[in-house]
This record gives sequence, C-alpha cells and structure tokens, in this order.
Amino acid sequence: MVLMVFLLPGILFFLLRLYTYTNGVSVEGIVSGHQKYGSLGCITYHPVLTYKDERGKRHQFTFLLGSVDRNISIGAKITIRYFKAWPEFVYVDYSLEMWITPLLTLILGYGLFHIIFN
Repeated sequence: MVLMVFLLPGILFFLLRLYTYTNGVSVEGIVSGHQKYGSLGCITYHPVLTYKDERGKRHQFTFLLGSVDRNISIGAKITIRYFKAWPEFVYVDYSLEMWITPLLTLILGYGLFHIIFN
C-alpha cells in the first residue's frame, strides 16, 4: 500500500518532469502580476506568468512557489517548459520548481517503505 501511495506517484512525477524537460517546448514567460494568497495571517505572493505557445496563443499560469514579498518584478522574463500537445501543462524551468515534488515523494515513499518492511 505504501508503495502505491508514495513510490509510484513519485516515479510518475519524475518521469513526467523528465519527459517535459527532454521533449517539452521551452519559451520565455513574462511576469504579468502577482496572485496574493493568505492563510493564518501569512500572506504570500505568487508570480503570474504570461506566455505564448508555438501557435501564438496566449496563456497564463500562477507560479507554484511564492514569497512574502514580490521578489520577482513585473516584466521579468522566466524560462518555462510545456508539453507540445498540452501547452497549459507548464513547469518553470527551474530546478526547485521542476524537481522538488517527485524527489520529495520518492524520498518519503522510500523512507516509509524502508521503515515498514525492515
């Protein structure tokens, strides 16, 4: 059960990121604003990126990682990657953003698997 809950999603996340990294389309996105999120008295700002796909269609998405201040200026250029067939499926071409989810899921899955079966 632990294998299915953590290790398999970790492997799938990793393969999806790897495929996007090796076969995805790389374009420059421009920070067009910041999305404000708040809970429990803590407010964070997540950059909103605007980009155009290969067909020239404009897209927007909100950066997963945010900060307590607007440390990425409006107008800043950030390289992103997306699936050619699905341009709304975007990763910021940044090591932490792209690889943290699969790596943490794999580490957690391996740790739990090791604890339970040893």
